[in-house]
Amino acid sequence: MPRSHCCSSRFGTAFDAKNWLALDPCGLFCVSLSFSVHLFALFVLGTRSISPDSTFANAVYYGIYCPLFFLAVWSLFMAWTTDPGGVPLGARPLTLLRRSSSTASSSNGEIAAIPKPQQRAIRRCHKCNDNFKPPRAHHDSVTGRCIVKFDHFCPWVGNAIGAFNHKFFVLFIGYTLCTSVLSLFLIFVRLVQCGYVETSSDSDDTASTAAGNSIPYNSTHTNDSEDSVEDSSRVFFRFLESSTDGCDRVYNDNLLIILLAVSVLFMLFTSCMLLEQIEAIQSNTGKIARMKLKVGKGGTELQRVTKDFNEMFGGNSPNVALHWFLPLPVRFPKGMRTVVVGYDYDETSKGSIYKEPDEEADDDVDNRNNERNDTTTTTKQQANNNGKTAAANATTNTGKAIMEPTDIVGSDLEDGPLVAQAGDPVKLGSSHSRSKQIGVKKRGTGKAVDDPVFVDRTTSFS
Repeated sequence: MPRSHCCSSRFGTAFDAKNWLALDPCGLFCVSLSFSVHLFALFVLGTRSISPDSTFANAVYYGIYCPLFFLAVWSLFMAWTTDPGGVPLGARPLTLLRRSSSTASSSNGEIAAIPKPQQRAIRRCHKCNDNFKPPRAHHDSVTGRCIVKFDHFCPWVGNAIGAFNHKFFVLFIGYTLCTSVLSLFLIFVRLVQCGYVETSSDSDDTASTAAGNSIPYNSTHTNDSEDSVEDSSRVFFRFLESSTDGCDRVYNDNLLIILLAVSVLFMLFTSCMLLEQIEAIQSNTGKIARMKLKVGKGGTELQRVTKDFNEMFGGNSPNVALHWFLPLPVRFPKGMRTVVVGYDYDETSKGSIYKEPDEEADDDVDNRNNERNDTTTTTKQQANNNGKTAAANATTNTGKAIMEPTDIVGSDLEDGPLVAQAGDPVKLGSSHSRSKQIGVKKRGTGKAVDDPVFVDRTTSFS
């Protein structure tokens, strides 16, 4: 899919888009599905699995599940809308710092010149209008842009995964895994406790009465006597052996069964993805870079630029910190952002492709050659047009001279009278004979024809 934008370039992946948003149809559908699954789980657990009378279930739901749900949705939104590291149009290579002295002392005390490093042409992406391509950037065919530290395009977050949103992607799958596990745990608690009833320990008759009346789960048997009120502090759960009315409602709840299947599926899926991302967290490289490094390609330019901090989560230290677990924008130490992305960018050069000085000189030579070729071509075309015009004029004048009729009649020819009819073909004489073109008259009328017909009589020289 090529670069695109919408809403007057307000959103999109084009170079002139103000806000990053991948408009891939498959990605938009999948990211909508990701939001829907989390909202569905929140609704079903809160209305079907959690009872207001269950203190333990409510503590887990509101104290653990809801915060993790909020973090998961927040991470998903940030991974979806954050620029993953698209190389802007007009990016230029970083200026390397070199020694101020270009000479050095040799072993014998003489001054020896330091050889200049061999230069090579900068990398360019022909799919991005020959824009500069940093060493750790790779082109993403879905967004149509070169992405720094490109890992892959994830349809579940609707965006390419790169240097600036890799953190949000990892947090999203991590928090989704946690919410899936908690969903299964709360469903399990509901299935285990569905056949139990909360009762007091004052007598077995109370429990029997509760069982005979088929009291549903979490309903409390009240007693008017003051003794039972005093003993109500000693509460326990007793299984309803005579009736499973509470479990029947749980087993026949289709929404709860669907949530169970979705939770198992997402738990397995996110577990595999999180295990794969552990290597990316440790190596600070994208998937394509890791694959190239494993087969011995790419050299050191694909490796991490420093070990002073983690490039995926940012910060000033490579150690785990609180900001690793919060979906906040990635912050690098001062002056290290350009080192991580591998390019420099000037707002004044927006929209213009960077070119090396020698490339600009070559372009000037090419432009002059092209202008010279265009001038030569134009001159030739004008000469050809003038020649064609002169030839056409000469042909017209010659035709007029030939087409003039004469008063010579056919009796003056050696072979006797010759009268031609209108429409007879005209023969052309060869270079060894003389051709006479004669105007003829209509037979029997003595009048000249309206359109004179010319015949060719070839006579040989004696």
